[in-house]
Amino acid sequence: MAYRVTGVILATGIPFCHASFARQRAVVRTPDANCEQRFVAFVCALFNRLLAGVRHLLMGIGIGSDLADARRSAWLTDLGGVSPALMAAGVVL
Repeated sequence: MAYRVTGVILATGIPFCHASFARQRAVVRTPDANCEQRFVAFVCALFNRLLAGVRHLLMGIGIGSDLADARRSAWLTDLGGVSPALMAAGVVL
């Protein structure tokens, strides 16, 4: 249940995060570090959630359901969620 609630929060948070970041950038040419850190953390959580959902869909049809495959895909999901956030950090900073 909590997994679904966090998905709804992340999905509805996209426009709010974007609006907050755009407003901060419009008011001040260089947004404060807290705004940028929140944006990067949000991107990281969003991509991790997306990849975890795809992983669970694939496991539901029997792909990667062995224990070794499941652990490997869990690590790839975590690393895959961080890499777009690092790219977003490069764009933001």
